[in-house]
Amino acid sequence: MSHHRQTRTFIATIPDQAFTQSLVQASALMKNQAPLKDLRWIDPQNWHITLRFLGNLDPAQLTVLLAVLSKTLVEHRSFNIRFKRIHYFPSTSKPQVIAALFAPSSELLALARTSELAARAIALTPEKRLFRPHLSLARYSKQQPVYLPQAISLDNLSLAINQVVIFSSELTPCGPIYKPLHKLPLTIS
Repeated sequence: MSHHRQTRTFIATIPDQAFTQSLVQASALMKNQAPLKDLRWIDPQNWHITLRFLGNLDPAQLTVLLAVLSKTLVEHRSFNIRFKRIHYFPSTSKPQVIAALFAPSSELLALARTSELAARAIALTPEKRLFRPHLSLARYSKQQPVYLPQAISLDNLSLAINQVVIFSSELTPCGPIYKPLHKLPLTIS
């Protein structure tokens, strides 16, 4: 009997280089506001917007997931989403991360719905949490933050969404390691 190794997996989209550079500069401003010892900053190479966390999948599930997404993403065109600000997620009163937050986007919501349908196609339980698009920049290492840096707003910054990526996520003592398993381009607008 062969034993297939499961892979901790999620579906996401990643920021383009111009957007990443702007966020690196903005997060540097936050880092310099005060000594933020209770924050663990995320490497920009790991920045992403999660469309659907999937959990542990076996190779057969990954194959079906890829087939479903490849077929359904043909209906999606590339688009831009507007950045709102760097703020606290899920809320200022109970921050868990400092994140880039985005203006509502029907196209991004449609990508999340497509990701949810692909998850259901491989018999995963429907997601109960509301989709709240954000890009985590730093995580609080303590339960209650000692210090909240001032939120930062960047005017006229947008992010080009032109692909969906299936990632593996390996949890390590130094933090998760994300590896792209499959990159699926969206139709160019």
